[in-house]
Formats: sequence, C-alpha cells, structure tokens
Amino acid sequence: MNKVLISLLSAALSVAIAGTAIAQPIRLPEDARATIAETNGCAECELTNVRIRFGNYDGVDFTGATMVNFIFRQSSGVGAIFANADLSEAGFVISTVPEADFSGASLTNANFVSTNARDAHFSGANMSGMTFTDSILNGADMTGVDLSGSSFENTGLAGTDFTDANLADATLVTTNLAEAILCRTTMPDGSINNDDCP
Repeated sequence: MNKVLISLLSAALSVAIAGTAIAQPIRLPEDARATIAETNGCAECELTNVRIRFGNYDGVDFTGATMVNFIFRQSSGVGAIFANADLSEAGFVISTVPEADFSGASLTNANFVSTNARDAHFSGANMSGMTFTDSILNGADMTGVDLSGSSFENTGLAGTDFTDANLADATLVTTNLAEAILCRTTMPDGSINNDDCP
C-alpha cells in the first residue's frame, strides 16, 4: 500500500514540477517574420521566449517589443533598434549588435556572452543584474544607466561612457574601467567618480 501511495505522490510531484517549468524558447513566429520582411520592423511585438539563431536583423526596429527571455544567438543586429523593449532575462550570445539602440530598454538580469556591442546606445536603460562575459562594449553610451549588481568579465570598456551611471555592487573581473568615461558615476563601492567630468 505504501509503495502505491509513494508512486502516486511521485507522479503528482512530477506533474507539478512540469507545470512550473520555465518555458522553452520558440522560433520566431510566422506573423512576426512576415512583419519584419515587409516593414523591417516588429515594434511592440510579443516575442517572449523567442529564439533567433543564424539570423540577420541589421537595422530591424523592435521598439517597445516584449522580449522577455529572448535569445539572440550567432546572429547580426547591426544598428537594430531595441529602444524601450522589455528584454528582461534575454540572452545575446556570440552575436554582433554594434551601434544598436537599447535606450530606455529593460535588460534586467539579461546576458551578453561573446557579443560585440561596440558603440551601442544604452542610455536610460535598466540593466541591473546584467552579466557581460567576453564581450565588447567599447564606445558604448551607458549614460544614466542602472547597472547595479551587474557583472563584467573580460569585457572591453574603452571609451564607454558611464556618465551618471550606477555601478553600485557591480563586479568587474579582468575588466578595466581605466579607459572608460566616468562622470558622476556611482562606483561598485558606492563612491562617486568625477574623473572625466568637463
């Protein structure tokens, strides 16, 4: 009797766990694909859990799109527009997004891994808890960005503008802020750095 009960409980637990599992990424929906093909944009589209791989989205406009847990892998988004998009927990992996516009976007707990975001625009974005690994952010505009609790590992920051940015509790591993622009910047230890103010 006990074995039967244990078996039933195990089955119920398995169903419960499956029901609460994190949604798996899906391919770009056909309607979104058609919209991008016709207009080179998908502003305010619903793209939660969408996975893009080996794609070319240079200059595509994703303004205001909902892209939670969005995965952009081995793809190109040169000059793409993600302004005011919800990219919470998104992942940009082995991709190129130089000069892309992420201004005002929510990138909380998102990840950039082996990604080139040189000269990208992040001004006014919420990037708290974000992780950058083996990536390039040289020349990026991080003015007024919340990067509290973020992590930078082996990431290029030469010429990156952190004016009015919040780096409180950020972790930097084999990453140097020496060539970054710091003005009214809240540093990882909570101090304010004005080294590069006019």
